[in-house]
Order: sequence, then C-alpha cells, then structure tokens
Amino acid sequence: MTDEKLYKNLSYLISKYILDSSKKNKLLDEIKNRGFSGVKGVLHEISSSKIDIDNKDTQLIKDIAFYFA
Repeated sequence: MTDEKLYKNLSYLISKYILDSSKKNKLLDEIKNRGFSGVKGVLHEISSSKIDIDNKDTQLIKDIAFYFA
C-alpha cells in the first residue's frame, strides 16, 4: 500500500466512522500534517466509534494496521 493510498483509505474511514465534526477534522489534519506516524491513534479512534464497522472496512483496517501500525 502506497502512502497516497493509505491517506485516501484513512480519509475514507475517518469520514465514514467519526461522527463528531471537530474530531473528524482533527484526525484529517493529523494524518495530513504528521504524516503517518499517527496511524495507530487514528485506527483506535475509528475502532472506538459508535458505528458498527462493515466487513469490507474491517479488512481495510487490518491491511492498514499490517503495513503501517
């Protein structure tokens, strides 16, 4: 997975699973400004969301964790 693909996938997951707009913006800024050193934190926030994560996105999260966390 390339850095560009990672950013796209994280942005998609944040937009879909983080409901609070200020938290969503903070996480998007974090991956934009800090690079991908904060991937674990972003994945934790997504996993902690109150929305059930569908199977396709669960696999995407596992892939991101494997390569970057």
